[in-house]
Amino acid sequence: MPISTIKARLPYDAATIWRIITSSDDYRWRSDIARIEKLSDKQFMEHTHSGYATLFTITISQPFERYEFDLENENIKGHWCLPTW
Repeated sequence: MPISTIKARLPYDAATIWRIITSSDDYRWRSDIARIEKLSDKQFMEHTHSGYATLFTITISQPFERYEFDLENENIKGHWCLPTW
């Protein structure tokens, strides 16, 4: 299984970054997404401009500490995590 790790320093406080990364309502910064459909507190579906849908299931959400989810569509199935700050 491929694993990717990216580290960066951003000029924002942790609360701002957390809000942006975990929001299913404000996705203006995501040029690849046409809309996000919230299914429940733990699940949402992202839809691309071409109509491609990906299901996300949040598995861990510890504000300012850890955020993980499973993702699945017809081409990919995986797990993503935002490691501890």
